[in-house]
Amino acid sequence: MSGFRVTPVIALAARRPALVADPREVAAILEVPVAAFLPGAPVELVETTIREIPLRYGAFPLPGRRVWGATARVLGQLGAVLAREPETWAAYAAAAAPGPPGDLRVRLLGPADGPAVESVAASLAPWFDPTDVTRMREDVEGGVAGLLLEDATGAALGFVIWGDWDRPLDPEKRGFAGWEAPPRTAEIVWLAVARPWRGRGLGKRLLAEAEAAARAAGHRWLVLWTVADSAARPAHAETRAFYRRAGYADLVVDRRYRTRSGADRLLFGREL
Repeated sequence: MSGFRVTPVIALAARRPALVADPREVAAILEVPVAAFLPGAPVELVETTIREIPLRYGAFPLPGRRVWGATARVLGQLGAVLAREPETWAAYAAAAAPGPPGDLRVRLLGPADGPAVESVAASLAPWFDPTDVTRMREDVEGGVAGLLLEDATGAALGFVIWGDWDRPLDPEKRGFAGWEAPPRTAEIVWLAVARPWRGRGLGKRLLAEAEAAARAAGHRWLVLWTVADSAARPAHAETRAFYRRAGYADLVVDRRYRTRSGADRLLFGREL
C-alpha cells in the first residue's frame, strides 16, 4: 500500500483469520485509486458465501465495473497466507489437477492453433487480461514460432511462443531502459499452462523445449519479462519464482516503460 495506490483483493471475513485462502477465491488483483477507500467513498459492504465459506468485502464502482476491495487489516491477513506460496499454490494445483497426464506430445504451433492457445490463456486471468489473450491468438494466426503441448486426446495443455528480440512484431514500446540486447538474443513472448495442470512440471518442459529450439537456431541468449517485485501481485510472484528456479537471472528493472497497468517490468535472461 502506498500514498497513491492500493492493491485490493477479495477478502476473507475478519472473523475467520485462520482460514487458508483457496487461490480460486483470490480471483483477480486490480490497482485502483486509493481514494476509493477514504471516508465518504461510495463503498458498499457485500456479504456472501462461497463453498460454505463466509466472505465479507467492500465493493465500489469504477467506470464500467465494480471492484472488490479490502481493509489494510484483512490485506495483511491474506498476505500472510499468500506468503506461503509456492507451497500453498502447489498444494492446491496438485489437488485440483486431473489424473496423471499420460502420454503428452509437443508439436509446432500452426496458424490453426489460435483457438487452442486462446482456451489455455483464458483460464489464467490473474496473469493475462483479454487484451493479452487476443494478442496471443493474433500472434499464432500470424505464424509466430512456438510449441503446443497436448495430451493423448489432442487437448491443449500449454504453449510457448518466442521470437527474435529485434522482431517487428509487438505494437507496444520495445526495449528496456538501461539495457541493450547482446547479439543473437531471442525472447520468450508467451508461456502458459492451463490452470488445472499447473504445478506438474509442464511449464518447465515447455521452457526447456523453447531453450533447445532457440539454441538450435543459433541464439546465444534467451530473455523474457514479467511484472517486477515492486508490484504486490501474488500471481506474478509465482512467475518470478518459476524463472529464477529455472536459472534465469534478473537483468534490469524498467521503471520507465511500464506495463499497461502501470507496473514496473523485470527482465530475466540466461545464456544458452
